[in-house]
Amino acid sequence: MAYSDAKYDGTIYHTQNNGDFIFLNEEPPKSYINSNGHNQIERMARVKFVLTGTEAVVQIRHALAGSIRDPYYPTIYGVASIGNVNVSGEYKNIYLKWKNIISHRYNPEDKQHEYYKNFIIDPRWLCFENFLSTIHTIQGYQDVLNNPNGLFSLDINRSIPNNRTFSPETCVWVPTMLNRTVRNKEHYKREGQYYGIECRSDSRFKVTGKVRTPYGPVGTFSNEIAAVNAREYYRSIYHKDVIANEDYPKMPLDEVVKYRLRKSKPKLMYKLSKDDNQ
Repeated sequence: MAYSDAKYDGTIYHTQNNGDFIFLNEEPPKSYINSNGHNQIERMARVKFVLTGTEAVVQIRHALAGSIRDPYYPTIYGVASIGNVNVSGEYKNIYLKWKNIISHRYNPEDKQHEYYKNFIIDPRWLCFENFLSTIHTIQGYQDVLNNPNGLFSLDINRSIPNNRTFSPETCVWVPTMLNRTVRNKEHYKREGQYYGIECRSDSRFKVTGKVRTPYGPVGTFSNEIAAVNAREYYRSIYHKDVIANEDYPKMPLDEVVKYRLRKSKPKLMYKLSKDDNQ
């Protein structure tokens, strides 16, 4: 398109990834030295993005090519924007933490979406620029500053009853490992009184698949105490990152194995005949 194609009468133009815009008025040209060392003049215009109302002064040729950017257009999972912030510099790690929160809530392909899909993110935090301006007010931020090499997560304040909101007033900074342990307890299916033990109606207690032996499932037991002891034995060796049962009656392993149930009775592989004994 030629520069003369820019119309200032409300005509709608399209960008490649940032929605529609209109030209408001032409601005003074911009002069600069290009990569060849020559003086170059660019015609400039003020535009307004239709969805967000954001105004910006841009190069006309870039606008007509659709390559201009609205920093407040919801490019993150269709709901959140970055704002006027450089996310590739000193704020990179903070940006990734923020993006993870948005992903957990709005990205159906996120592994934690099922858990977080009913949580609420404060509308202010749907823009990274706003998020960045508030993180210093969140409880625990001083600990983050005092431990620059430490691993901290931003999560909801679980001391607030029925808290399901991500906001400056309802979140806290916590050590990542502590946060992971707390969330594992909330995510973990607990049907009986012990984690990882599926209680069946026929008095059978199955150790669920998160804890396994090197050769396969831990198995099913006719006694719940035997089942939890078997689980904790293999968990402590092979699955230390899985949530542990901490308060349960101890049982020796040689006693535990007496309660392990077979999936089926042993099959008869062959039968001796009189001729075989001769």
